Amino acid sequence: MNGRQFQRLFFAACFLLLVAPPAMAQPKLPPEIEQQLAGKKKFRDIKAVVENYFKSELASTARTAEEKKVLFRDRKFWNRSLYEAESHLNERGEIENAPKRIFDYLQSNQNLRTTSIGGAWQLVGPTSVTEGIGRINRLAFDPNNSLKIFAGSSGGGLFITSNGGLSWSNVGSFIPSLGISGIVVSHANSNTIYVLTGDGDSHSGEGLVFRYGYIRWSVGVLKSTDGGNSWQKTADFPNLANERYTGLRLVQDPNNANTLLAATSHGLFRTTDGGANWTRSNLVNDDDVMVYDVEYRPGSSSIVYAAYQNNGAGSDGVFSRSSDGGQNFLTSPTYSPNSFTSVQRIEIAVTPADASAVYLLAGPGNKASNTFKGLWKSTDNGLNFSRTANSPNVLGEADFSKNDQNYYDLAMAVSPTAPNTVITGGVVVFRSTSGGILFSQATSYNGSPNIHPDVHDLAFNPADGKLYAATDGGVAVSGDNGVSWARRFSGLSCSQFYHFSMQDDGGDIWGGTQDNGVLIKNGSASSFDRYHGGDGYDVLTDMP
Repeated sequence: MNGRQFQRLFFAACFLLLVAPPAMAQPKLPPEIEQQLAGKKKFRDIKAVVENYFKSELASTARTAEEKKVLFRDRKFWNRSLYEAESHLNERGEIENAPKRIFDYLQSNQNLRTTSIGGAWQLVGPTSVTEGIGRINRLAFDPNNSLKIFAGSSGGGLFITSNGGLSWSNVGSFIPSLGISGIVVSHANSNTIYVLTGDGDSHSGEGLVFRYGYIRWSVGVLKSTDGGNSWQKTADFPNLANERYTGLRLVQDPNNANTLLAATSHGLFRTTDGGANWTRSNLVNDDDVMVYDVEYRPGSSSIVYAAYQNNGAGSDGVFSRSSDGGQNFLTSPTYSPNSFTSVQRIEIAVTPADASAVYLLAGPGNKASNTFKGLWKSTDNGLNFSRTANSPNVLGEADFSKNDQNYYDLAMAVSPTAPNTVITGGVVVFRSTSGGILFSQATSYNGSPNIHPDVHDLAFNPADGKLYAATDGGVAVSGDNGVSWARRFSGLSCSQFYHFSMQDDGGDIWGGTQDNGVLIKNGSASSFDRYHGGDGYDVLTDMP
């Protein structure tokens, strides 16, 4: 890009966003207002409650100028959400899950399911960007082939590699929700693949993607029996009070391939027949609960661990344990020290190298004191926990301006062969070889090694022991338990563009992406260049 081109490029809100944290918290309404919203489905009723709240608070003489400044900002965010929601109403005036409705319509009108309805589309890109290409939420491995890996993106669907990540390609067509939050490659038949849809990390993070209406809602669990070439939707989750929900984690019973558990923003669900039917687990007697994580005890069909948080403001994260395969849960562990309170999101990790061990990674973090809520370990299948560490702050990073982003990116993995090797992911990666007692920083936010900040998933490939990370920039791999890393971005065409602008008929394109800066394609060039980092958001250019 030459100097003249740069002068014609104007960034609308870009520079503010490029120096801002990658994700920011969604403003919460007071509990009494949330109670007024409870059960309301009609858009006009929801809008009236929100508007009346802000009107009253902004008119209050008890509010300081600074408080009103915050209220004006929060009202702006809510107005954007309401604006997006107003275009997704059903005939009753209720807010709809648009991807699900479109998918249901296509299912009932098979003659519309064709890719040749006029016009020829081709991918412009990007397919390869050095610094970061797009967010990957979850990873999964073919149990029979160490080189075959699946990556679920936040807005670009599902990707597959057959060479350990050197190159990726998109999987399947007619996937109704391009946000992927869980992947299971069946241990009984690796051609059977399940994906849980909906971008749960954006929903829990409630940052730009959520605020501005770009979130990918869930349509449930999709299933393929031919390696991902074709997909069918499994049964709907029952008794959902709100159809606009997201997924967060999908796991398979280690002994029964037809039994799966799906963690969602509105509860935990279980199937015993490969998705033909789902039932709600008795985790909590409330639909309004964010289930962040769920794991089976290695080798066990009975013992299941889950972590959740009520969606209401100010609620604590909770760890719970089931002894009947995830049907019923009891919140009964003991903690030493007895301070497992005021926690937020919780990540669970287990390992076949020590099946009785359970690790819990809990936020928030505190940059000023270089601490975080804690890493907790159980050696008796989740009955008792001891805190092994709460410093350094593994959820943050010295160069990063925030304490942590545990609500948006939180990950942990334990080596399948060395049970004391614990890897954590937040803004960056930390590693421990002492069972979570001592930690050292393994990747950098700005320096080296840099795999791209914001780690959403960490997973060891059970076939070859390599460690993979899913980040806001793509996929990275380590062959030495996180000491050194290599990026594996090629072919991950999942850049999440907020907006883009074309300069002229020559095809010059500038696009603002989620956490991967502004990407630029000059005319007939086959690749994109990266200008700055962070959230690009909007880009404008004057026409010559």
